[in-house]
Amino acid sequence: MLIAGVSILGALAALHASIVANQATTLDQDELQQLAQAEQTRGTYESRIDEDLRLLVPYREHVRSAELLTADATSVRPSDPALADALLQQAQAQRALADNLRGFFMAAPSRGPSDQIQYDRDYVLNILLERDREYQLLRPDATHDQAEAAHSMALHLVTLVTIFALALFFLTLASVVRRQPGLFARMGATVSILAIAFWITIEVFEA
Repeated sequence: MLIAGVSILGALAALHASIVANQATTLDQDELQQLAQAEQTRGTYESRIDEDLRLLVPYREHVRSAELLTADATSVRPSDPALADALLQQAQAQRALADNLRGFFMAAPSRGPSDQIQYDRDYVLNILLERDREYQLLRPDATHDQAEAAHSMALHLVTLVTIFALALFFLTLASVVRRQPGLFARMGATVSILAIAFWITIEVFEA
């Protein structure tokens, strides 16, 4: 009767170990997928930010040209109002080109004088990632921790199966040997109790 009970417990422990090991493998795969997706998302945004930075050069040039033309118009207006008006029209055209170029930015740079126009790459990337709902749902670190916990539990369950096998070995000896069968029976029972206690500990602290 005891042999049958230990055999059943050992089989249940082996089944549980297999299930947990499969869960650990699935979590490993999920972690890799999340890491790949996160890297792909970051790469996409970084490529678009690089394009913004390339647009930043002509944008600043248009703003700077508008500033210089406006300053020239101011300086020549007392002596040549017509030229000043022409220069202001050119300045407005440069501002229009700058404003039109802003529409091509994924994240437009700050407005202001040309020497104060800024584009913070890290800030823009962080904002884009914070606003990306799919990216925010990724938790590769948490998934990694869950996978590690599952692997640890699976290993302990395999150890548990080994202990049950040892208990079954002693109980089997007790049923076949003629000399001191009671000793082997007690050893089998003791190991079985230790196995059950170990199982309880695993379920309490690692489940």
